[in-house]
Amino acid sequence: MQGVLGTTALPPELVNGANWDFDKSLNGRGTNIILNAANAIWCQKGTPIKPEFISCNQQYFGATVGTLDFGDPRSVGVINAWASEKTRGRITAIADGLVNSMTELFLANAVYFKGKWEEPFEVKDTKERPFHLRGGRHKQLPMMEQARRFTYRQGSGYQAVRLPYQGWSLGMYVFLPDPGSSPEKLLSIMSGDTWQRVTKPEFSERQGSLVLPRCRLEYGVEMKRPLMALGMKSAFSNADLSGISGRSLFISAARQRAFVEMNEEGTEAAMTAVPAASAIEVNPPKPFQMIVDRPFLFLIADEQTGVILFIGVVFEPGAP
Repeated sequence: MQGVLGTTALPPELVNGANWDFDKSLNGRGTNIILNAANAIWCQKGTPIKPEFISCNQQYFGATVGTLDFGDPRSVGVINAWASEKTRGRITAIADGLVNSMTELFLANAVYFKGKWEEPFEVKDTKERPFHLRGGRHKQLPMMEQARRFTYRQGSGYQAVRLPYQGWSLGMYVFLPDPGSSPEKLLSIMSGDTWQRVTKPEFSERQGSLVLPRCRLEYGVEMKRPLMALGMKSAFSNADLSGISGRSLFISAARQRAFVEMNEEGTEAAMTAVPAASAIEVNPPKPFQMIVDRPFLFLIADEQTGVILFIGVVFEPGAP
């Protein structure tokens, strides 16, 4: 598990402390960004769980802890209700099909994000345009449009812009592969080191126009097979989870649910001013045009810490 997560060389106390510091940093900035991250643990009644495991999760991850009878079908409703509350009704079926009488422990993490753009899109500029899907099909979507100075990059095989949220500390990066390329090709070269060392520093201010789909993204995936493919195999079979309980436990399933919404939303109040450049460009580059009308990659990153909060590929945007 540490190998897949890249924490092998780090002591648990350091990893736990860093998670605690990051959570406090995000939730203590007083911006209009909503970022709710919650953790919970439910134990089967009668299952002995080591106190140090419970206290660690409570101290560093703010986890709530409870007991359930997983043989009772109502236990699924308890977990789903918790997820719905923590994500404002956006994620509601996190436990469906995962709980049965053999379940000893259920760990849940719920994340909900919604941010207002620093530079909102005008609703009157949104128009129906075709979004080109794989296989030659297309679907009509409401496409937002904006022309101004952006934080922009023309990379090898793609265009990209950064759209800051109010307060500027969080931003969405949108990567549009060139015709003939694909989001998968971008991901293959977008390692964490490449992102921090090469890609991110080469964004710069440039005049241009952006067309972006207004959409709602909902995604769910069963994580067992992907995690095993990444090397996390023994956790799902002959695991050593003796730090949790004296009983022989293993992970039977891992599930992820995600929700992200992109729309014109934003307010003009309490805007943060950005220092204007004082130098005059002698030969300014031609304004760019970036029309996101085919599959693209996006990520939401925290500028203060460099942490990527969300990353995803959009193949077929859902209707808002």
